Amino acid sequence: MVFTRDAYRLVESEGKVRHLMFDEAKSHLAWVEGKRRVHLAVLDENGQCQVTSTFEHLNDVSSLLFYRNQWVVGDEINGLVFHDLDGSVSQEKTIEAGVVHCIPWGRSLVVLDGLGQLLSVKGEHSASLSSKFGFEDIIKMEVSADRIYIAQQNGSVHCLNEDAVLWSRPMRGSIGERITGMGLTQQGNFFLTREGHALVAGDEEAIELELWSDGQLIHRQELRMRLLTSCAGDAGSYLGFDNGEVHHLQEDGSMERVLETQHPIFSLVYSEGTVAASSWFFIHGRELDGPVWKVEHQGMAQWLHADRERGRLYFAGDDQNDYTDAEPIGCIDLEGELTEMDPTELSLWFTTAADHVGLNAEELYSGNDDDVLALLTESERDSMNAQTENAEELDLLLNAMGDERTSPVEDPPSGLTDDADLLDALNNPTESMLMQEDEDELFEALSSHHDEILKPQASAGDDQRLTADADGTCVVLLNGNGTFDPHQQVKSWSWIEGSGREIATTSQVRLKLPLGVHSFELRVVDQQGGWTSDRLTVTVLEGSTS
Repeated sequence: MVFTRDAYRLVESEGKVRHLMFDEAKSHLAWVEGKRRVHLAVLDENGQCQVTSTFEHLNDVSSLLFYRNQWVVGDEINGLVFHDLDGSVSQEKTIEAGVVHCIPWGRSLVVLDGLGQLLSVKGEHSASLSSKFGFEDIIKMEVSADRIYIAQQNGSVHCLNEDAVLWSRPMRGSIGERITGMGLTQQGNFFLTREGHALVAGDEEAIELELWSDGQLIHRQELRMRLLTSCAGDAGSYLGFDNGEVHHLQEDGSMERVLETQHPIFSLVYSEGTVAASSWFFIHGRELDGPVWKVEHQGMAQWLHADRERGRLYFAGDDQNDYTDAEPIGCIDLEGELTEMDPTELSLWFTTAADHVGLNAEELYSGNDDDVLALLTESERDSMNAQTENAEELDLLLNAMGDERTSPVEDPPSGLTDDADLLDALNNPTESMLMQEDEDELFEALSSHHDEILKPQASAGDDQRLTADADGTCVVLLNGNGTFDPHQQVKSWSWIEGSGREIATTSQVRLKLPLGVHSFELRVVDQQGGWTSDRLTVTVLEGSTS
């Protein structure tokens, strides 16, 4: 038994949900189905979702956010399009390199484009902060009330505003570092996780967390997992790692594990004493000093948003399988009582069909088909009428055959003096053999249609330990050709990196990896939609692997 919370379908989506955004101040909800179809909605006083506008964006959506009473849709081709609440376009802003990430910042928008440049967009005007301060290849950004934090490809980290660079973090290691995660605490302190490639001085570990306050390092500690996501929370921040753990980071740098799942953390949210994390097909949650609970989803919940006013949690995500139906946008009641449930029943909220009023047995079998026909489409009614006519013709034929076969029972032929003789005459050996052959063929035909379809057994290969080249990188081959499928029906391949991002859709892929430990997952799907997965770890070391 596990603890769970009440969950229900908030939106019956028609396509795979790729983005989900909620504005708590205005109770507005927006999401993207497929890659371009955008839906805008508002939540009424009962918490029901009322769609106000639906439109098709010109390109694949890469960013969706609410900004100054407008919905802003970004893509990696043209840039930003601003929509009023009714869906009408109010402004378009061209970003030549496209939009990878976009965050509201006061009266401006901070944009990270496809070339790793940082831009500030305010109304019709935009300015390149990268050009102003000489930044290149920015890979991460975070914003606070009055500051922007950026990390570059070479491992450098800077804190700035639109006027000046406020402070820069001293780099460590002879060939630089790799910043794997960044975030902010509730009080505005800045933290990061970094990999030093084991080239830093002394006995320091390759993966560490650092906590900074106004440019001063206040805490540093070793980590054995990689940060994937974070959210500000009560007296600090909550951190989600690739090993499936969630830790509470205090303002002084101390850390406490609060959740433990079996898969990487996709998303985190904190609301009124409750922390919730999405991992694999589950949302895990916990109140302070309370038991852990979880809710199952039909897809991998990559987006979580808290509605503090209503005490609810909205979530969405797809199962990354093109051969299944779209997954609903779900809602969890955070204020209701916890209940215990068998783990096999956690899917009931999205697998149980909605109640509907149907015909009772008397109406269904009364011989009057008017009510039944009213429920069918025109083509279905034509098909039903055709079947009725065929059935009437078949009845006439069977009646005629029955007249020929039905005859008075004659007396037994002479010479049959007892029951044994009568049974011998009835059990004709030839007819018995023919009947037995027909039965054998029937059973063989039936069994041929019920052969068990076995799922493919994914094989990502053995874990690898490799030596880096002089530039600190190594070319690695991920080979899934060891996958076994007895029916030879593998339909698709998918390689997923530790952060949950798909990096290839072929059985083999070559990657150039830096020093460090990298985890990958191979997922294979057959033509029936059955799938399995396998994982491996690639360790790239500097120097000898002995």
